[in-house]
Amino acid sequence: MQPTVSYAARHRPETLELVLIAVAITAWMLPVGFGLRSHLGFRVAIVLPLVAQCAYRLSRSAPHTGGRRFSLGAGLLTAFVLVWVVAFARTAVPGLVPGALLFDSLYVLALLMLLVALGACLLVALLARAGDENRLGPARFAAILTLGLYVAANVIAFAVGIRQPPGIYLGTYGAQMLSSLGVDWSRTLFPFADGINSLGVMAGACCVTFFPLLRRRNRPSWRWLSAGVAASCVMVVLATDARGALLAMVAILALRLCPHRLERYLRWAPLGVSLMPIALMIVAPAAIQMLSPLNRTPGTMDSAQRRALADEYCDGKMSSTEALSNRPIVWRAVIEELHQPSWEHIVGYGLRGQVASGTWMRWRCLFLSYGNPHLVGAHNLWLQMALSIGYLGVVLTAAFVIWLVLQLGKLDSASADPVIRGLRNGVQFIVLIGAIESTLEPDFLGTFVLFLIAGVIAVSTAAVSPRNQAKNTYA
Repeated sequence: MQPTVSYAARHRPETLELVLIAVAITAWMLPVGFGLRSHLGFRVAIVLPLVAQCAYRLSRSAPHTGGRRFSLGAGLLTAFVLVWVVAFARTAVPGLVPGALLFDSLYVLALLMLLVALGACLLVALLARAGDENRLGPARFAAILTLGLYVAANVIAFAVGIRQPPGIYLGTYGAQMLSSLGVDWSRTLFPFADGINSLGVMAGACCVTFFPLLRRRNRPSWRWLSAGVAASCVMVVLATDARGALLAMVAILALRLCPHRLERYLRWAPLGVSLMPIALMIVAPAAIQMLSPLNRTPGTMDSAQRRALADEYCDGKMSSTEALSNRPIVWRAVIEELHQPSWEHIVGYGLRGQVASGTWMRWRCLFLSYGNPHLVGAHNLWLQMALSIGYLGVVLTAAFVIWLVLQLGKLDSASADPVIRGLRNGVQFIVLIGAIESTLEPDFLGTFVLFLIAGVIAVSTAAVSPRNQAKNTYA
C-alpha cells in the first residue's frame, strides 16, 4: 500500500520555485543598501538556487513536446536574448571593445547569469503548468511579484531608517511634485536602488502592472498584496520625483479606458512617442525647445563655481539652456555618433555602449552630481540600444515589441487573468517612457526584467496549441 502524501508535501517544490522567482531581484539588490554594491559572492549565491531549481524541474518533469508549437515570438525572444548575451560578453571580456576595462567584468557576467537563470526558471515553470490555469496563475503572479516585492522592500527599508552609503550622487535635487504640494523634499535614493531615475521608472511600470489586480475578486489576499505594492509604487514615484513616469502611468491607464475599436489604434501610440525625439532631433530640433518649461530646477551641483567646468565640457551649453532637462544634448551626441558609419553600429559596442564608443564624454558636463557619469545612458530606448546592441538589435527589439503588443492583446481578450492585462500595461509603459529613458538597458534592471517576464509569459502561452489550453477559471 502506497503511503499517503499530503497536499502540502506534493506542492512544496512548486512553492519553493515560485518563492525563488518572487524574491530574486530583491535579493540581488540587497547588498547595495549596505555598501556592498560589487559583492559578487552574495550575487552568485542568489543565482545558484535559481539554476538548481531549473535543473530539478527539468530532471523531474521535463515539459512534454507534444502539443507545443514554435511561434514567431519564440524566435524573436531567442534573438533578443542572444544579442544581449553578445553585448554582455563583449563588455565582460577585456580587450574585445575599447573601454571594457572600465567595467567589473565578473559583475557583468554575474548579472547575465541572473537574467538567464531567472528567465529560464520562469519559462520552465510556466511550460510545466501549461494547460492548467489554476497552477499558471500563481506562477504569473510570482513573476511580477519579483518587482513588486523589490519596490515595497525599498519603501519599508527607507521607512525604518536604512540609507544607502553615499557614492552614486554628489549633490541633491528638489522633488518638484512634492514641493508643489507644499512638502519640502529632495529626490530620494532608496536603500536598494541602483539609481533615482531607474527606480522611479520601475515603480511606474510596476504600478500599472499591478493596477488590474486590484479588481481580483476570488483572491482577496492577492488583491490586498497588490494594493500594498501599488501604494508603494506611487510613494516611490513621488519621492524620486519621476514626473515622466507619473505622466506615463496616467497615459497608460487612460488608454485602458478607451473603447475597444479606438484602443486597437491607440495601442501603437507609445511606440510612436518613443521614436518622436529621434525624429524631432533630425527634422526639427528647435521644436523641442517648446518643452523648456518642463526643465528640472537646478540642484546643489549646479552652482556658479561649476559653470566654468560645464562650459568647457559642453561647449558652453549649460544645463539650464536646454529643454527636457538637457536630454536634447544627449540625443544630439548619439545621433552625431551614428552619423559616422562604422561596422560596430551594426552589432553595437556592448553593454553600456556609450562608454566603449566614448559618446558619454559629450554629455558628462550635465552630470557633475553623479559619482559615475560615464554610466549615464542615452535617455532614449532606441538610441541607447543602437549604441549597445546596434541596428540589428534595434530591429529585432522593435519586431519583438510589436509581436508582444499583439500577443498580449490577444491573451487579454481571451483570458480572465488580470496579470495578463497588467503585463500589457507594463510593456506599453516601458515603450512610452522609453522616449526619455533607456528602459531596455540592463542598468534599468527593473524595466528590463519586466519586459523579459512579459516576453517569457507571452511566448510560453503561444507555444501551447489552442486545444491544450484549458479555459481560464482563475481570475
